[in-house]
Amino acid sequence: MNDTFTDPVYLQGPRVVLRPFGLDDAAAYIEVVRAGEDWMPPNFPTDLNAEHLAWWLGQGVNQVHKLGLGIHLAILDGAALVGTIGLFRIDWAQLTCEVGYGLRPAYRGRGYATEALRTVAAWALRDCGLHRMELRAIVANAASIAVAERAGFHLEGRARGAERIAGVSHDQYVFGLLRTDLDVPGAPDGLTPAASGGSTPMTTNKAIAAAGETTLVLHADAAEAARRMLPKLPEVCFAEAPADMRPLVADAAAHGLTQIIVVAPVAALAEQADPADPARVLGEVTADMGGTPELSAAITSQNARGLWEEAGLLGTCGRELCRRVAGVLDGPVAVQVVLVDGPDGKMIGMFGRMSRAG
Repeated sequence: MNDTFTDPVYLQGPRVVLRPFGLDDAAAYIEVVRAGEDWMPPNFPTDLNAEHLAWWLGQGVNQVHKLGLGIHLAILDGAALVGTIGLFRIDWAQLTCEVGYGLRPAYRGRGYATEALRTVAAWALRDCGLHRMELRAIVANAASIAVAERAGFHLEGRARGAERIAGVSHDQYVFGLLRTDLDVPGAPDGLTPAASGGSTPMTTNKAIAAAGETTLVLHADAAEAARRMLPKLPEVCFAEAPADMRPLVADAAAHGLTQIIVVAPVAALAEQADPADPARVLGEVTADMGGTPELSAAITSQNARGLWEEAGLLGTCGRELCRRVAGVLDGPVAVQVVLVDGPDGKMIGMFGRMSRAG
């Protein structure tokens, strides 16, 4: 993964600023929810409980960014919240992503979406190292189609029955933008690309391919947490992790998959790192991250999370445990390992690696 993606993000366009959501957005967010505006992504909460909203704006909305799996950015003009734009279905093996956006009704038709799309596309494709950005719009959504075209995206095809709304399937237009589209002479400010020759859509096999996906999500005692982290992926992409995930890496590559995401608590990850002696791995992780000999000797699968937190080592030990599991899952697909608190827990550690040839 390009480290630029998980760095703090602050993008400046001619009028708009794109930045992560934060607690300062609470008043505007409450106004949006109370007005029943329809532009927010489907995974944004409508619960105005103060504690829940504070956690969401302070942490929850930015978790996919920390994981390198996506990003939600607020679109602002001065102090006014105009809308949101985000990247999802990021595949670091293929260097591809999708983009989606929504504007508050009062700001539509004024060029904000086009400017935000150009700005985030230039950042993702140039600075973050992604190669392709895809945008989909229902064929009847003339406004969104116009935004895609003005931002320099190229119409590549039509996906029949790709989106269901109120029980009815609708066709989508598929637009694409490549990094090389940004590097042609005459692209003003490097943001509006000239024509490209198009691109080839990703293809996979078996059930996941039938859903148009290339990602397998393995969860161990963390099914709900995995689905909350990746709400855009269809159900076919999720599976209970087997006792030994190593054979799945080669098998996934053989079936055309490019990425495996593992979501699990401490005990399950420790067993993947060393099925014969998970406590040994946890002790080594603790010692390597600066824990005392006494602490390292006391660590077990049951108490590791609590003892790490008491010692101020939760973040570093969590990431190191994820790194060790990613190392065990060696092979020709990208692997991201996410440590969570439990079945409904929050993310407390993460490590990702690119695919390895051979």
